[in-house]
Parts: sequence; structure tokens; C-alpha cells
Amino acid sequence: MTDKKLFSARVLCISVLFVLGLTGCGATKPPTPSGIRVPVTEFAQQRQKKAMQKKEEAKFNFGKDRATRNFSFGYEETEQ
Repeated sequence: MTDKKLFSARVLCISVLFVLGLTGCGATKPPTPSGIRVPVTEFAQQRQKKAMQKKEEAKFNFGKDRATRNFSFGYEETEQ
């Protein structure tokens, strides 16, 4: 009799663990979105504007800090 009870207890425990494993008991759920929805194109436009500003600054500052070299005497002068 005790062997039958032990066997049924094992089967019951294994089946409960199997069912809990299949249902995902304790599994985390994905976060739900919250906040204001912003279109992705807006971020792309902001990045493009910043890139254009950097490009314009680079064009404006091109050659300002460049040193000129006098090869005949071997010294450098900086333009101011």
C-alpha cells in the first residue's frame, strides 16, 4: 500500500511541476508601452539638422587653425 501511495505522490508532484512549467508560472511579462508616442521620423529629422549644423560649422572653421610651414627656413607660423 505504501508503494502505491508513494508512486501516486511522485506522479502527482511531477505532473504539477510539468503543468507549472508549461504555463510559465512566475515568468515576467513584457512591459506595456506608456507615455507619448513620437514618430520615428522626427528623431531622424533632428539628427539630420544636427549633422547639417556640424557640416556648416566645419565649412566655416575650415583652415582657421591650420599652421603654415615655411619650408625654406623650417619654422611654423599660425594664422590669426
